[in-house]
Amino acid sequence: EDVYRLQESLNLLSEITSQPYFKDTTIILLLNKVDLLEEKMKRIKIKKYLKDYTGEDNIEQVTTYLKKKFIEKKRSNSKMYSHISCATNIDNIRFIFGTLEKQILEENLVNVGLPDL
Repeated sequence: EDVYRLQESLNLLSEITSQPYFKDTTIILLLNKVDLLEEKMKRIKIKKYLKDYTGEDNIEQVTTYLKKKFIEKKRSNSKMYSHISCATNIDNIRFIFGTLEKQILEENLVNVGLPDL
């Protein structure tokens, strides 16, 4: 069931990024609930569900694999920022949103002709 949701999300990203309306839109990918994934990985072998995954059974390698899968499905040249998150971890969310705010501000400054910060 979870793999189907993953595949559905990958397909949705591919569909959205193939639309001309979004060709220059920056994409923010939040891979949320990393805590639940980590707990699930203690009980199951991730390779059973992700057939083309060749890494180790650790959260860093799995989340890197997942980010890569989403990047591969992106069908435009748009920038994509990806972050691993746990919505119940307030410090993590503050850090992510602070980082996103800085990235978006820098991108907008460049778009109007001002140099990178």
